[in-house]
Amino acid sequence: SGDEASGDGWLHRGRGYIQLTGTGNQNAFLATVNETDLQVISDKYPLVSAAWFWNRHNLNSYANTGVGDGTVTSITKVINGDTIGLAGRIAAVNKYYAALTA
Repeated sequence: SGDEASGDGWLHRGRGYIQLTGTGNQNAFLATVNETDLQVISDKYPLVSAAWFWNRHNLNSYANTGVGDGTVTSITKVINGDTIGLAGRIAAVNKYYAALTA
């Protein structure tokens, strides 16, 4: 969690399918799978790390409210911390939901 010169941002860049970021998240996940190498998040555990994050942050409580803009917004805020790219994410969810329910 240092400044730009420390290289921490690049070292703890997003990894795995959910783009798990940050020293705390990554180290907690690595402890869960009894690993120490950050690269295994992408190489060995891309789906497991996403499921771990989803569970750790209780995202089912948001997802279970139903498909809609509010649900996508809430989950986006937990995962990303803000709403950058929200419009595209909402459009994608609506597109795929429509395809699944057609």
